[in-house]
Amino acid sequence: MKKILILGDSTVQWIRPYRIDGDYTYSEFLQKEYFVEIVSKPGMTSKDALSLFWNDLAGKFYDLIIISIGINDLTPRCYPRWLWKINNNILVCNSKIEKIINFFYRVFTYSKLQTLCCKLNISRPWISKNSFKKNILKLQEIILKESNSKIVFLSLPMVSERVKNILPGIENNVINYKTEFYSLLSERTNIIDIDKVFEENKEIYNPEGIHYSAVGHKKLFEELLNLIEMELK
Repeated sequence: MKKILILGDSTVQWIRPYRIDGDYTYSEFLQKEYFVEIVSKPGMTSKDALSLFWNDLAGKFYDLIIISIGINDLTPRCYPRWLWKINNNILVCNSKIEKIINFFYRVFTYSKLQTLCCKLNISRPWISKNSFKKNILKLQEIILKESNSKIVFLSLPMVSERVKNILPGIENNVINYKTEFYSLLSERTNIIDIDKVFEENKEIYNPEGIHYSAVGHKKLFEELLNLIEMELK
C-alpha cells in the first residue's frame, strides 16, 4: 500500500464551524484509501515544519508528502511567540502564575486590541516572507534530496471578512506569501490552489477563510485523490 505523510497545522484536522458525527477531514478520508501518517499541530509555522521534518521524519520513507502550512507564518500578532507557546500548554490553570499568563494572553489577543495594533502597524507576521520562502525551499530540498517522495503543497485560501476585520492587512499577506509556493513547482512537486478548489462556493467550503467545513474537507479530499491517483499510479 502506498504510504503518505500529511504535515501541517490545524487546518489538517479541524472542521468549522464544528465537527458532528459522520464528519471527516480530508486526512481522515485519505486514511480510508491509503496508509496515511498525520503529523499536525495548531500554530505550526514553516520553521516548525522544517525542524520537525529534519529531526523526526527525514529518515522515513513516504511515496507522497502533503504539506499544509503558511497561515501561522503570515498572521499578524500583537503578542510574543513565547507567550503563545506557554499559554498553548495551559489547558487548565492550576497556579496563580498560570492564571496570570492566561489573563495577559487573553488581553493581548482581545480582538479590539489586536485590530488596533494591526491598524497602527504594530503587529508583524510571526515569520517574515523572506524567511518563509527560505523555509519552504529548504523543506522541499531536504525531501527531494533524502528520498524519492513526491510532494504536494496546499496553497493559502483567502480569509473571510471577519478575519480581515480583526487582522487588517492579512489579506495582502496571504496574496504575497501564496506566490512563494509556485516557485516550488517541479517534476516531483505539485501545488493545489485551495481558492480554485473552493471557487464554486467559498463561503460553504471555507466559512472562516482558514479552517475548512466538513463539505470543504470532502471537496479537498476529492481533489487530492485525483492528483494522488495520477502521481502514484
